[in-house]
Amino acid sequence: MGKRRTTRRSGRTIKHLTKEQLRAFFRAIPRENIRDRLLFNIMYLHALRRGEAAILTLDSFQDDMIHVARLKGGRSLSYDMFPSTIKLLRRYLAIRRNDGCAYLFRGLRRACTPLSGRTIDGLFRQYATAAGLPSALRHSHVLRHSLGTHLANEGVDIADAAEQLGHTDLNSTAIYFEITNRRRAKIHRRMLRSTEIVRT
Repeated sequence: MGKRRTTRRSGRTIKHLTKEQLRAFFRAIPRENIRDRLLFNIMYLHALRRGEAAILTLDSFQDDMIHVARLKGGRSLSYDMFPSTIKLLRRYLAIRRNDGCAYLFRGLRRACTPLSGRTIDGLFRQYATAAGLPSALRHSHVLRHSLGTHLANEGVDIADAAEQLGHTDLNSTAIYFEITNRRRAKIHRRMLRSTEIVRT
């Protein structure tokens, strides 16, 4: 499945999925399993921790926007949803049991309780294993780290990335912005195209 990718800063290793590994993970989820496809779609695209995904309610979604209640002192914000999320959400709501429970992803064994973090991690591990991902990448938090890394590689401004991740401190976001060969090459191409850079 390819070499494991990590980002290092101050001795810390940030484990994340490459784009190819991420695609393999989503291919491992059966197409008919709309709930799990929606769950992990949201967790990746909005950098949710498992606890933040668990507490999503039906009211978290309004007018094609999602309100994310961040944990661990993060900034709770509303974000535009992606077309893939909107499509999956509509399909999921069409088959979801309508029993008055407010949680989007409800637990199965008790009345109106959210899906547990342990269950979310278990599901992630199941699909990650089926996708052949390395054992060190078989926990759901790698989705959050993956988005942070992908935003940095895309060249998104660090302040904008911090907002997407719900960070209140740019130092938390900076772990994804260590200069890599890929980012260095992208900066060089941008400088070559720039009308602001004086090329003597």
